[in-house]
Amino acid sequence: EYQITILKSIQRISNILGTTFNMKTVIGLILEDCVNSIGFDRAILYLIDERQKYLECSETCGFTPENEIAAQRSRFNLERFDCIETRVVKEGRIIFVEDFNRYSEATDLDRKIRQLTRNRSFVYVPLKVKEKIIGILGADKVRSDKAITKTDINSLQILANQASRVIENTRLYQEVINQRNFVEDIISNMQNGVITIDHHGRITSINQAASQILSRPETMPASGDPAGLSEEALALIDDVKTVLFSEGAYSNYNMKLEQGEGLKYLNIKASLIQKNGLAHDGIIIIEDFTEKKQLDDQIQQLERLASLGRFGASIAHEIRNPLTGVSLFLDNLHDRTAAQPEVAQLVEKALSEIERLERLTHEILIYTHPAAGEQRQVNLNEIAANVLSFVEPQCRQQGIDINSRLAEELPPSLVNPDRMRQALLNLCLNAIQAMPEGGVLTLSTRHINRAPTVVQSSISGNIRGWVKIQVQDNGPGISPQERKKIFEPFYSKKKRGSGLGLATTHSIVSAHNGAIKVGGKVGSGAVFTIYLPLFADP
Repeated sequence: EYQITILKSIQRISNILGTTFNMKTVIGLILEDCVNSIGFDRAILYLIDERQKYLECSETCGFTPENEIAAQRSRFNLERFDCIETRVVKEGRIIFVEDFNRYSEATDLDRKIRQLTRNRSFVYVPLKVKEKIIGILGADKVRSDKAITKTDINSLQILANQASRVIENTRLYQEVINQRNFVEDIISNMQNGVITIDHHGRITSINQAASQILSRPETMPASGDPAGLSEEALALIDDVKTVLFSEGAYSNYNMKLEQGEGLKYLNIKASLIQKNGLAHDGIIIIEDFTEKKQLDDQIQQLERLASLGRFGASIAHEIRNPLTGVSLFLDNLHDRTAAQPEVAQLVEKALSEIERLERLTHEILIYTHPAAGEQRQVNLNEIAANVLSFVEPQCRQQGIDINSRLAEELPPSLVNPDRMRQALLNLCLNAIQAMPEGGVLTLSTRHINRAPTVVQSSISGNIRGWVKIQVQDNGPGISPQERKKIFEPFYSKKKRGSGLGLATTHSIVSAHNGAIKVGGKVGSGAVFTIYLPLFADP
Protein backbone atom coordinates (compact mmCIF):
# COMPACT_ATOMS: atom_id res chain seq x y z
CA GLU A 1 0.00 0.00 0.00
CA TYR A 2 2.87 2.36 0.80
CA GLN A 3 4.46 1.63 -2.60
CA ILE A 4 1.14 2.32 -4.32
CA THR A 5 0.96 5.67 -2.51
CA ILE A 6 4.46 6.59 -3.70
CA LEU A 7 3.65 5.52 -7.27
CA LYS A 8 0.54 7.67 -7.22
CA SER A 9 2.64 10.58 -5.99
CA ILE A 10 5.10 10.07 -8.84
CA GLN A 11 2.21 9.98 -11.30
CA ARG A 12 0.71 13.14 -9.84
CA ILE A 13 4.04 14.94 -10.12
CA SER A 14 4.44 13.73 -13.71
CA ASN A 15 0.97 15.00 -14.56
CA ILE A 16 1.71 18.45 -13.13
CA LEU A 17 3.48 19.43 -16.33
CA GLY A 18 0.30 19.03 -18.30
CA THR A 19 -1.79 21.21 -16.02
CA THR A 20 0.41 24.19 -15.14
CA PHE A 21 3.74 25.77 -16.01
CA ASN A 22 3.78 28.14 -13.07
CA MET A 23 6.94 27.31 -11.11
CA LYS A 24 5.50 28.33 -7.73
CA THR A 25 2.46 26.10 -8.26
CA VAL A 26 4.58 23.17 -9.48
CA ILE A 27 6.90 23.28 -6.45
CA GLY A 28 3.96 23.73 -4.08
CA LEU A 29 2.32 20.55 -5.41
CA ILE A 30 5.61 18.63 -5.08
CA LEU A 31 6.03 19.66 -1.44
CA GLU A 32 2.43 18.78 -0.64
CA ASP A 33 3.11 15.23 -1.86
CA CYS A 34 6.20 15.05 0.35
CA VAL A 35 4.06 15.88 3.37
CA ASN A 36 0.82 14.08 2.53
CA SER A 37 2.11 10.95 0.78
CA ILE A 38 5.38 10.15 2.55
CA GLY A 39 4.32 11.41 5.95
CA PHE A 40 6.73 14.26 6.65
CA ASP A 41 5.53 17.19 8.75
CA ARG A 42 7.41 19.86 6.81
CA ALA A 43 9.14 20.13 3.45
CA ILE A 44 11.30 22.81 1.86
CA LEU A 45 12.78 23.18 -1.62
CA TYR A 46 15.81 25.26 -2.59
CA LEU A 47 16.85 26.10 -6.17
CA ILE A 48 20.20 27.34 -7.46
CA ASP A 49 19.93 30.79 -9.06
CA GLU A 50 20.70 31.51 -12.73
CA ARG A 51 24.27 32.60 -11.96
CA GLN A 52 24.94 29.32 -10.12
CA LYS A 53 26.08 31.38 -7.14
CA TYR A 54 23.30 31.15 -4.57
CA LEU A 55 21.03 28.45 -3.17
CA GLU A 56 17.69 30.14 -2.55
CA CYS A 57 14.52 28.98 -0.81
CA SER A 58 11.81 28.58 -3.43
CA GLU A 59 8.82 27.19 -1.51
CA THR A 60 7.83 25.58 1.81
CA CYS A 61 5.03 23.35 3.08
CA GLY A 62 3.86 22.73 6.65
CA PHE A 63 5.79 25.62 8.20
CA THR A 64 4.30 28.02 10.73
CA PRO A 65 3.97 31.61 9.41
CA GLU A 66 6.97 32.73 11.48
CA ASN A 67 9.15 29.82 10.33
CA GLU A 68 8.02 30.27 6.74
CA ILE A 69 9.12 33.93 6.73
CA ALA A 70 12.53 32.95 8.08
CA ALA A 71 12.84 30.09 5.57
CA GLN A 72 11.88 32.29 2.61
CA ARG A 73 14.76 34.60 3.51
CA SER A 74 17.27 31.74 3.30
CA ARG A 75 19.97 32.41 0.75
CA PHE A 76 23.26 30.51 0.84
CA ASN A 77 26.39 31.53 -1.05
CA LEU A 78 27.62 28.26 -2.56
CA GLU A 79 31.25 29.39 -2.62
CA ARG A 80 31.53 31.00 0.81
CA PHE A 81 29.03 29.16 3.02
CA ASP A 82 29.80 25.79 4.56
CA CYS A 83 26.63 24.18 5.86
CA ILE A 84 24.55 21.03 5.34
CA GLU A 85 22.46 22.68 2.61
CA THR A 86 25.49 23.76 0.53
CA ARG A 87 27.30 20.44 1.08
CA VAL A 88 24.35 18.54 -0.42
CA VAL A 89 24.86 20.62 -3.59
CA LYS A 90 28.66 20.46 -3.65
CA GLU A 91 28.89 16.74 -2.86
CA GLY A 92 25.76 15.71 -4.73
CA ARG A 93 24.66 13.27 -2.04
CA ILE A 94 21.88 12.75 0.48
CA ILE A 95 22.58 14.06 3.96
CA PHE A 96 20.47 12.56 6.74
CA VAL A 97 20.89 13.94 10.23
CA GLU A 98 19.25 11.62 12.74
CA ASP A 99 20.11 13.80 15.74
CA PHE A 100 21.76 17.15 15.20
CA ASN A 101 23.04 17.25 18.78
CA ARG A 102 25.23 14.26 17.96
CA TYR A 103 26.10 15.34 14.40
CA SER A 104 29.91 15.55 14.36
CA GLU A 105 30.22 17.39 11.01
CA ALA A 106 28.17 20.40 12.11
CA THR A 107 29.71 23.82 11.46
CA ASP A 108 29.07 27.09 13.27
CA LEU A 109 26.74 28.08 10.45
CA ASP A 110 24.82 24.80 10.83
CA ARG A 111 24.27 25.56 14.51
CA LYS A 112 22.96 29.06 13.73
CA ILE A 113 20.60 27.63 11.12
CA ARG A 114 19.25 24.98 13.54
CA GLN A 115 18.56 27.63 16.14
CA LEU A 116 16.14 29.12 13.62
CA THR A 117 14.65 25.91 12.21
CA ARG A 118 14.53 24.12 15.62
CA ASN A 119 14.73 20.66 14.04
CA ARG A 120 17.09 17.97 15.31
CA SER A 121 16.29 15.28 12.74
CA PHE A 122 15.98 16.04 9.01
CA VAL A 123 17.05 14.91 5.56
CA TYR A 124 18.15 16.71 2.39
CA VAL A 125 18.32 15.10 -1.06
CA PRO A 126 19.84 16.71 -4.18
CA LEU A 127 17.68 17.56 -7.19
CA LYS A 128 19.53 16.28 -10.25
CA VAL A 129 18.89 16.60 -13.98
CA LYS A 130 21.40 14.78 -16.20
CA GLU A 131 24.05 14.86 -13.46
CA LYS A 132 23.47 18.58 -13.01
CA ILE A 133 22.28 19.63 -9.56
CA ILE A 134 19.56 22.29 -9.76
CA GLY A 135 18.62 22.42 -6.05
CA ILE A 136 17.82 20.40 -2.94
CA LEU A 137 14.68 19.00 -1.30
CA GLY A 138 14.50 18.83 2.50
CA ALA A 139 11.98 17.37 4.95
CA ASP A 140 11.53 16.66 8.67
CA LYS A 141 9.03 15.41 11.25
CA VAL A 142 9.54 18.19 13.77
CA ARG A 143 5.95 18.29 15.07
CA SER A 144 5.24 14.57 15.40
CA ASP A 145 8.81 13.92 16.57
CA LYS A 146 8.72 10.56 14.79
CA ALA A 147 11.88 8.94 13.48
CA ILE A 148 12.74 9.36 9.80
CA THR A 149 13.06 5.84 8.38
CA LYS A 150 15.15 4.53 5.52
CA THR A 151 11.92 4.00 3.58
CA ASP A 152 11.06 7.68 4.09
CA ILE A 153 14.45 8.68 2.70
CA ASN A 154 14.21 6.33 -0.31
CA SER A 155 10.70 7.59 -1.05
CA LEU A 156 11.88 11.20 -0.81
CA GLN A 157 14.72 10.44 -3.23
CA ILE A 158 12.34 8.81 -5.74
CA LEU A 159 10.04 11.81 -5.45
CA ALA A 160 13.01 14.18 -5.84
CA ASN A 161 14.19 12.46 -9.03
CA GLN A 162 10.78 12.88 -10.65
CA ALA A 163 10.39 16.39 -9.27
CA SER A 164 13.76 17.41 -10.74
CA ARG A 165 12.62 16.59 -14.26
CA VAL A 166 9.31 18.39 -13.80
CA ILE A 167 11.00 21.49 -12.33
CA GLU A 168 13.60 21.61 -15.10
CA ASN A 169 10.96 21.16 -17.82
CA THR A 170 8.88 23.89 -16.21
CA ARG A 171 11.91 26.17 -16.11
CA LEU A 172 12.74 25.44 -19.76
CA TYR A 173 9.14 26.01 -20.75
CA GLN A 174 9.11 29.34 -18.92
CA GLU A 175 12.30 30.35 -20.72
CA VAL A 176 10.71 29.49 -24.06
CA ILE A 177 7.54 31.40 -23.13
CA ASN A 178 9.55 34.41 -21.91
CA GLN A 179 11.65 34.39 -25.06
CA ARG A 180 8.56 34.09 -27.24
CA ASN A 181 6.82 36.91 -25.35
CA PHE A 182 9.97 39.03 -25.64
CA VAL A 183 10.08 38.50 -29.41
CA GLU A 184 6.33 39.13 -29.71
CA ASP A 185 6.65 42.35 -27.69
CA ILE A 186 9.45 43.53 -29.97
CA ILE A 187 7.47 42.69 -33.11
CA SER A 188 4.21 44.15 -31.82
CA ASN A 189 5.93 47.42 -30.84
CA MET A 190 7.97 47.76 -34.03
CA GLN A 191 7.25 50.79 -36.16
CA ASN A 192 7.64 48.64 -39.26
CA GLY A 193 4.90 46.24 -40.26
CA VAL A 194 5.65 42.52 -39.93
CA ILE A 195 3.58 39.80 -41.59
CA THR A 196 4.33 36.08 -41.47
CA ILE A 197 2.92 33.54 -43.91
CA ASP A 198 3.00 29.75 -43.99
CA HIS A 199 4.18 27.61 -46.92
CA HIS A 200 0.64 27.72 -48.34
CA GLY A 201 0.79 31.53 -48.46
CA ARG A 202 -1.72 32.00 -45.66
CA ILE A 203 -1.18 34.91 -43.28
CA THR A 204 -0.30 33.48 -39.86
CA SER A 205 0.42 36.71 -37.99
CA ILE A 206 0.34 40.44 -38.52
CA ASN A 207 1.56 43.04 -36.05
CA GLN A 208 -0.21 46.26 -35.13
CA ALA A 209 2.01 48.41 -37.35
CA ALA A 210 1.16 46.29 -40.41
CA SER A 211 -2.54 46.52 -39.52
CA GLN A 212 -2.31 50.30 -39.38
CA ILE A 213 -0.31 50.59 -42.60
CA LEU A 214 -2.46 48.25 -44.70
CA SER A 215 -5.92 49.14 -43.42
CA ARG A 216 -8.31 51.95 -43.84
CA PRO A 217 -8.95 53.67 -40.48
CA GLU A 218 -12.60 52.57 -40.40
CA THR A 219 -11.68 48.88 -40.85
CA MET A 220 -8.67 48.66 -38.52
CA PRO A 221 -8.20 44.99 -37.53
CA ALA A 222 -6.74 43.85 -34.24
CA SER A 223 -3.09 42.87 -34.12
CA GLY A 224 -2.69 39.34 -35.47
CA ASP A 225 -5.96 39.45 -37.42
CA PRO A 226 -5.69 39.90 -41.21
CA ALA A 227 -9.44 40.49 -41.46
CA GLY A 228 -10.22 44.10 -42.23
CA LEU A 229 -7.21 44.72 -44.47
CA SER A 230 -8.14 46.73 -47.53
CA GLU A 231 -8.59 44.99 -50.87
CA GLU A 232 -5.66 46.97 -52.25
CA ALA A 233 -3.46 45.76 -49.38
CA LEU A 234 -4.46 42.11 -49.85
CA ALA A 235 -3.73 42.41 -53.58
CA LEU A 236 -0.32 43.88 -52.75
CA ILE A 237 0.44 41.00 -50.35
CA ASP A 238 -0.60 38.49 -53.03
CA ASP A 239 1.87 40.09 -55.46
CA VAL A 240 4.62 39.88 -52.84
CA LYS A 241 3.83 36.20 -52.13
CA THR A 242 3.89 35.30 -55.82
CA VAL A 243 7.38 36.74 -56.29
CA LEU A 244 8.57 35.41 -52.92
CA PHE A 245 7.67 31.77 -53.55
CA SER A 246 8.97 31.83 -57.12
CA GLU A 247 12.24 33.70 -56.55
CA GLY A 248 12.89 33.20 -52.83
CA ALA A 249 13.11 36.91 -52.01
CA TYR A 250 11.31 40.18 -52.71
CA SER A 251 12.23 43.83 -52.39
CA ASN A 252 10.47 46.90 -53.70
CA TYR A 253 11.11 50.48 -52.72
CA ASN A 254 8.96 53.57 -53.19
CA MET A 255 5.88 51.45 -53.77
CA LYS A 256 2.58 53.33 -53.87
CA LEU A 257 -0.50 51.93 -52.13
CA GLU A 258 -3.72 53.72 -53.01
CA GLN A 259 -6.57 53.16 -50.57
CA GLY A 260 -9.61 55.16 -51.57
CA GLU A 261 -8.55 58.80 -51.45
CA GLY A 262 -5.41 57.99 -49.46
CA LEU A 263 -1.95 57.33 -50.87
CA LYS A 264 0.86 55.65 -48.95
CA TYR A 265 4.50 55.16 -49.89
CA LEU A 266 5.99 51.85 -48.78
CA ASN A 267 9.30 50.02 -48.75
CA ILE A 268 8.73 46.25 -48.74
CA LYS A 269 11.17 43.41 -48.21
CA ALA A 270 10.31 39.72 -47.91
CA SER A 271 12.26 36.50 -47.51
CA LEU A 272 11.69 32.81 -46.89
CA ILE A 273 12.55 31.33 -43.51
CA GLN A 274 14.88 28.35 -43.82
CA LYS A 275 13.99 25.32 -41.69
CA ASN A 276 16.20 22.22 -41.84
CA GLY A 277 17.81 23.63 -44.96
CA LEU A 278 14.47 23.98 -46.74
CA ALA A 279 12.45 27.12 -47.43
CA HIS A 280 9.38 26.95 -45.24
CA ASP A 281 7.46 30.01 -44.06
CA GLY A 282 7.87 33.60 -45.17
CA ILE A 283 8.22 36.98 -43.48
CA ILE A 284 7.28 40.35 -44.99
CA ILE A 285 8.66 43.63 -43.59
CA ILE A 286 6.79 46.83 -44.50
CA GLU A 287 8.09 50.34 -43.87
CA ASP A 288 5.68 53.25 -44.24
CA PHE A 289 7.68 56.33 -45.24
CA THR A 290 4.68 58.41 -46.33
CA GLU A 291 5.33 61.17 -43.79
CA LYS A 292 9.01 61.34 -44.73
CA LYS A 293 8.07 61.49 -48.42
CA GLN A 294 5.54 64.26 -47.73
CA LEU A 295 8.09 66.20 -45.71
CA ASP A 296 10.73 65.82 -48.44
CA ASP A 297 8.20 66.93 -51.06
CA GLN A 298 7.25 69.88 -48.88
CA ILE A 299 10.88 70.95 -48.51
CA GLN A 300 11.44 70.62 -52.27
CA GLN A 301 8.30 72.63 -52.95
CA LEU A 302 9.38 75.38 -50.58
CA GLU A 303 12.79 75.53 -52.25
CA ARG A 304 11.15 75.66 -55.68
CA LEU A 305 8.69 78.34 -54.58
CA ALA A 306 11.49 80.38 -53.05
CA SER A 307 13.43 80.18 -56.30
CA LEU A 308 10.40 81.19 -58.33
CA GLY A 309 9.70 83.97 -55.85
CA ARG A 310 13.19 85.42 -56.18
CA PHE A 311 12.91 85.25 -59.95
CA GLY A 312 9.45 86.86 -59.89
CA ALA A 313 10.62 89.63 -57.57
CA SER A 314 13.51 90.55 -59.83
CA ILE A 315 11.20 90.61 -62.85
CA ALA A 316 8.61 92.69 -60.98
CA HIS A 317 11.21 95.29 -60.00
CA GLU A 318 12.52 95.46 -63.56
CA ILE A 319 9.01 95.89 -64.99
CA ARG A 320 7.53 98.23 -62.40
CA ASN A 321 9.46 101.40 -63.24
CA PRO A 322 9.03 101.11 -67.04
CA LEU A 323 5.32 100.42 -66.51
CA THR A 324 4.97 103.63 -64.55
CA GLY A 325 6.61 105.56 -67.38
CA VAL A 326 4.46 103.89 -70.04
CA SER A 327 1.33 104.54 -67.97
CA LEU A 328 2.15 108.27 -67.68
CA PHE A 329 2.88 108.46 -71.41
CA LEU A 330 -0.45 106.78 -72.26
CA ASP A 331 -2.35 109.10 -69.89
CA ASN A 332 -0.84 112.07 -71.70
CA LEU A 333 -1.63 110.50 -75.08
CA HIS A 334 -5.22 109.80 -73.99
CA ASP A 335 -5.72 113.49 -73.15
CA ARG A 336 -4.37 114.53 -76.55
CA THR A 337 -6.53 112.09 -78.51
CA ALA A 338 -9.82 112.94 -76.85
CA ALA A 339 -11.08 114.28 -80.19
CA GLN A 340 -10.25 110.98 -81.89
CA PRO A 341 -12.59 108.37 -80.33
CA GLU A 342 -11.08 105.35 -82.06
CA VAL A 343 -7.54 106.23 -80.96
CA ALA A 344 -8.74 107.14 -77.45
CA GLN A 345 -10.45 103.74 -77.15
CA LEU A 346 -7.23 101.93 -78.07
CA VAL A 347 -5.32 103.99 -75.50
CA GLU A 348 -7.92 103.09 -72.83
CA LYS A 349 -7.46 99.39 -73.60
CA ALA A 350 -3.72 99.81 -73.32
CA LEU A 351 -4.12 101.61 -69.98
CA SER A 352 -6.38 98.78 -68.75
CA GLU A 353 -3.69 96.22 -69.57
CA ILE A 354 -1.07 98.40 -67.90
CA GLU A 355 -3.21 98.45 -64.74
CA ARG A 356 -3.49 94.65 -64.87
CA LEU A 357 0.28 94.37 -65.17
CA GLU A 358 0.72 96.75 -62.24
CA ARG A 359 -1.65 94.63 -60.13
CA LEU A 360 0.32 91.54 -61.14
CA THR A 361 3.64 93.10 -60.14
CA HIS A 362 2.05 94.20 -56.87
CA GLU A 363 0.87 90.61 -56.22
CA ILE A 364 4.33 89.28 -57.05
CA LEU A 365 5.93 91.66 -54.58
CA ILE A 366 3.43 90.65 -51.87
CA TYR A 367 4.16 86.99 -52.65
CA THR A 368 7.90 87.56 -52.26
CA HIS A 369 7.50 89.63 -49.06
CA PRO A 370 4.72 87.72 -47.21
CA ALA A 371 5.73 88.73 -43.68
CA ALA A 372 6.22 92.42 -44.34
CA GLY A 373 4.69 94.65 -41.70
CA GLU A 374 4.28 94.44 -37.95
CA GLN A 375 3.17 91.23 -36.25
CA ARG A 376 1.06 91.36 -33.11
CA GLN A 377 -1.16 89.15 -30.96
CA VAL A 378 -4.53 88.90 -32.69
CA ASN A 379 -7.66 86.79 -32.24
CA LEU A 380 -8.00 85.14 -35.64
CA ASN A 381 -11.77 84.96 -35.17
CA GLU A 382 -11.86 88.73 -35.71
CA ILE A 383 -9.98 88.42 -39.00
CA ALA A 384 -12.17 85.49 -40.10
CA ALA A 385 -15.36 87.39 -39.27
CA ASN A 386 -14.08 90.44 -41.15
CA VAL A 387 -13.35 88.34 -44.26
CA LEU A 388 -16.81 86.72 -44.17
CA SER A 389 -18.42 90.15 -43.84
CA PHE A 390 -16.44 91.34 -46.87
CA VAL A 391 -17.45 88.41 -49.14
CA GLU A 392 -21.06 88.23 -47.89
CA PRO A 393 -22.52 90.47 -50.69
CA GLN A 394 -20.83 88.38 -53.40
CA CYS A 395 -22.01 85.16 -51.76
CA ARG A 396 -25.57 86.45 -51.57
CA GLN A 397 -25.42 87.44 -55.26
CA GLN A 398 -24.25 83.92 -56.27
CA GLY A 399 -26.68 82.07 -54.00
CA ILE A 400 -23.94 80.87 -51.64
CA ASP A 401 -24.76 80.28 -47.97
CA ILE A 402 -22.10 81.15 -45.38
CA ASN A 403 -21.49 78.66 -42.58
CA SER A 404 -19.42 80.30 -39.85
CA ARG A 405 -17.96 77.91 -37.24
CA LEU A 406 -15.65 80.08 -35.19
CA ALA A 407 -14.35 78.67 -31.90
CA GLU A 408 -15.78 80.35 -28.81
CA GLU A 409 -12.43 80.53 -27.02
CA LEU A 410 -9.49 80.96 -29.37
CA PRO A 411 -6.04 81.92 -28.02
CA PRO A 412 -4.47 84.98 -29.68
CA SER A 413 -1.92 84.32 -32.43
CA LEU A 414 1.16 86.33 -33.36
CA VAL A 415 0.45 87.38 -36.97
CA ASN A 416 0.49 90.26 -39.39
CA PRO A 417 -3.28 91.01 -39.44
CA ASP A 418 -3.27 92.48 -42.97
CA ARG A 419 -1.33 89.58 -44.47
CA MET A 420 -3.40 86.95 -42.66
CA ARG A 421 -6.60 88.67 -43.76
CA GLN A 422 -5.37 88.52 -47.34
CA ALA A 423 -4.55 84.81 -46.99
CA LEU A 424 -8.06 83.97 -45.74
CA LEU A 425 -9.65 86.28 -48.31
CA ASN A 426 -7.78 84.50 -51.12
CA LEU A 427 -9.10 81.14 -49.90
CA CYS A 428 -12.67 82.40 -49.57
CA LEU A 429 -12.63 84.04 -53.02
CA ASN A 430 -11.20 80.84 -54.45
CA ALA A 431 -14.05 78.87 -52.84
CA ILE A 432 -16.67 81.33 -54.13
CA GLN A 433 -15.29 81.05 -57.67
CA ALA A 434 -15.56 77.25 -57.41
CA MET A 435 -19.35 77.53 -56.81
CA PRO A 436 -20.74 79.69 -59.66
CA GLU A 437 -24.19 78.12 -59.28
CA GLY A 438 -24.38 78.45 -55.51
CA GLY A 439 -23.42 76.26 -52.58
CA VAL A 440 -22.07 76.56 -49.05
CA LEU A 441 -18.92 78.37 -47.92
CA THR A 442 -17.72 77.11 -44.53
CA LEU A 443 -15.06 78.88 -42.49
CA SER A 444 -14.09 77.34 -39.14
CA THR A 445 -11.49 77.94 -36.44
CA ARG A 446 -10.33 75.60 -33.67
CA HIS A 447 -7.70 75.43 -30.94
CA ILE A 448 -5.92 72.04 -31.07
CA ASN A 449 -3.08 70.56 -29.02
CA ARG A 450 -1.34 68.71 -31.84
CA ALA A 451 -1.07 69.12 -35.58
CA PRO A 452 -0.39 66.25 -38.03
CA THR A 453 3.12 64.81 -37.63
CA VAL A 454 4.25 66.00 -41.05
CA VAL A 455 3.32 69.57 -39.99
CA GLN A 456 4.83 69.41 -36.49
CA SER A 457 8.11 67.88 -37.67
CA SER A 458 8.71 70.79 -40.05
CA ILE A 459 8.46 73.46 -37.34
CA SER A 460 10.84 73.94 -34.42
CA GLY A 461 10.35 75.81 -31.19
CA ASN A 462 8.45 75.49 -27.93
CA ILE A 463 4.90 75.09 -29.22
CA ARG A 464 2.00 75.09 -26.74
CA GLY A 465 -0.75 74.42 -29.28
CA TRP A 466 -2.12 75.26 -32.70
CA VAL A 467 -4.88 77.25 -34.33
CA LYS A 468 -6.57 75.28 -37.09
CA ILE A 469 -8.44 77.25 -39.76
CA GLN A 470 -10.49 75.55 -42.48
CA VAL A 471 -12.12 77.00 -45.59
CA GLN A 472 -14.44 74.53 -47.31
CA ASP A 473 -16.67 74.64 -50.37
CA ASN A 474 -18.91 72.10 -52.10
CA GLY A 475 -17.71 72.81 -55.61
CA PRO A 476 -16.13 70.31 -58.03
CA GLY A 477 -13.13 69.65 -55.78
CA ILE A 478 -9.46 69.40 -56.67
CA SER A 479 -7.89 66.31 -58.23
CA PRO A 480 -4.76 64.73 -56.69
CA GLN A 481 -2.77 65.82 -59.75
CA GLU A 482 -3.82 69.46 -59.31
CA ARG A 483 -3.03 69.41 -55.58
CA LYS A 484 0.65 68.87 -56.34
CA LYS A 485 0.85 72.15 -58.28
CA ILE A 486 -1.87 74.25 -56.71
CA PHE A 487 0.45 76.35 -54.51
CA GLU A 488 2.97 77.00 -57.27
CA PRO A 489 3.09 80.61 -58.51
CA PHE A 490 1.51 81.32 -61.89
CA TYR A 491 -0.39 78.02 -61.86
CA SER A 492 -4.04 78.70 -62.64
CA LYS A 493 -6.91 77.07 -64.56
CA LYS A 494 -8.80 80.36 -64.76
CA LYS A 495 -8.73 82.26 -68.04
CA ARG A 496 -7.54 85.56 -66.58
CA GLY A 497 -6.13 84.32 -63.27
CA SER A 498 -2.65 85.39 -62.26
CA GLY A 499 -1.95 82.11 -60.52
CA LEU A 500 -0.66 83.97 -57.47
CA GLY A 501 -3.65 83.87 -55.10
CA LEU A 502 -3.02 80.46 -53.53
CA ALA A 503 0.74 80.80 -53.96
CA THR A 504 0.59 84.05 -51.96
CA THR A 505 -1.58 82.40 -49.31
CA HIS A 506 0.95 79.57 -49.02
CA SER A 507 3.78 82.09 -48.79
CA ILE A 508 2.00 84.12 -46.08
CA VAL A 509 1.21 81.03 -43.98
CA SER A 510 4.79 79.73 -44.31
CA ALA A 511 6.14 83.13 -43.25
CA HIS A 512 4.10 82.76 -40.06
CA ASN A 513 5.74 79.36 -39.33
CA GLY A 514 2.51 77.65 -40.31
CA ALA A 515 1.43 75.09 -42.88
CA ILE A 516 -1.44 74.83 -45.33
CA LYS A 517 -2.91 71.60 -46.69
CA VAL A 518 -5.50 70.94 -49.37
CA GLY A 519 -7.98 68.07 -49.19
CA GLY A 520 -11.55 67.09 -49.93
CA LYS A 521 -13.02 64.77 -52.53
CA VAL A 522 -13.40 65.28 -56.25
CA GLY A 523 -17.06 66.04 -56.87
CA SER A 524 -17.73 66.99 -53.24
CA GLY A 525 -15.67 70.14 -52.81
CA ALA A 526 -12.28 71.30 -51.59
CA VAL A 527 -10.99 71.88 -48.05
CA PHE A 528 -8.04 74.15 -47.30
CA THR A 529 -6.61 73.75 -43.80
CA ILE A 530 -4.19 76.20 -42.18
CA TYR A 531 -2.16 75.25 -39.09
CA LEU A 532 -0.63 78.17 -37.16
CA PRO A 533 1.59 77.41 -34.14
CA LEU A 534 1.08 79.02 -30.76
CA PHE A 535 4.56 79.50 -29.33
CA ALA A 536 5.08 79.39 -25.58
CA ASP A 537 6.43 82.50 -23.91
CA PRO A 538 10.26 82.46 -23.80
